[in-house]
Amino acid sequence: MLCINSALLVRLAIGCCLILNQAGYAADYASFTMDNDILVGSDDGYTNGLYYSWYYVSEDPNRALQPKILVKPLLWSLSDAPANITASAYSVGQAMITPEDITQENPDPNDLPYSGLLEFTYSYLNVYDHYADKISTSIGIVGPESGAKSTQKFVHDLLGADDPKGWSSQLNNEVVFQFSRSRAWRSWVSGSERFDILLGAEAALGTLESSVGSGAMLRVGSGLSRSYPSVLLINSRTTNPVAEDGGWFAYLGIRVRYTFNQIFTDGNTFTDSPATELDHTQVGATAGFSHAWENFTVTLAVEDLTLFENRFEGVSRFGTITLGWKL
Repeated sequence: MLCINSALLVRLAIGCCLILNQAGYAADYASFTMDNDILVGSDDGYTNGLYYSWYYVSEDPNRALQPKILVKPLLWSLSDAPANITASAYSVGQAMITPEDITQENPDPNDLPYSGLLEFTYSYLNVYDHYADKISTSIGIVGPESGAKSTQKFVHDLLGADDPKGWSSQLNNEVVFQFSRSRAWRSWVSGSERFDILLGAEAALGTLESSVGSGAMLRVGSGLSRSYPSVLLINSRTTNPVAEDGGWFAYLGIRVRYTFNQIFTDGNTFTDSPATELDHTQVGATAGFSHAWENFTVTLAVEDLTLFENRFEGVSRFGTITLGWKL
């Protein structure tokens, strides 16, 4: 069910915005994203995520934005060529994972453990004519300090839903991190420029998750040349801040991922906690629709990384809605 620690997220977002504004920055765009598995007819696994993001964009190669210190360890992987567009994206969010049966005080040890995540992600993008690069760093905390227990209980009580009784067994408090590097190629464009095919690759390293993956996406729409970097932003729950006014596209993609470690299944890194076996290989699909008009963009999508048998299909099957606006 929808579980939102709105007060905590708002405080984090406002605090970060005030710091940036006091330093002389004014964001160009902002977006709000909600992930929820109830949109695909379930209420377990990755049960809810809520993210607020803001963006700074330069479309002048001579006045390119400079990456922040959080992604300095990844700068060696970027091209030295001047980019057409540079962008910095900041995001704060909360996510929660629950087992299939939330009415048990002692959850099935073979099921997913209860876990919540409160995180901050900074992403830096370089956009070229036919490819785009993204580097990002996430820092967060899992465990009781994430606020997931109180928010899920509050909203389930408000909506008359089942009381989640197993949060006393959730993962312990632990600071987590992740570095991520990805690239998207616009590998084919139709003569009418109404269709294109995007290829992508990504690698991540950290205590939150370490993985490698690749994928392909077919799109149909208008204004595709400006919106193609969107494929890089799906995982970070951010949207394309420079989508062309009036542009739209529908897409269907397939993705293959191999996960080496994931805290939501493996449990705490340095202390004993509930854990279960991780399905390392995932093959899945994503489909969605995005539309931009005047100063707004909206994206609706469904993601399912369980096209083949998977023990915990709820972890990677969810719907997502993103609303973006120009400030």
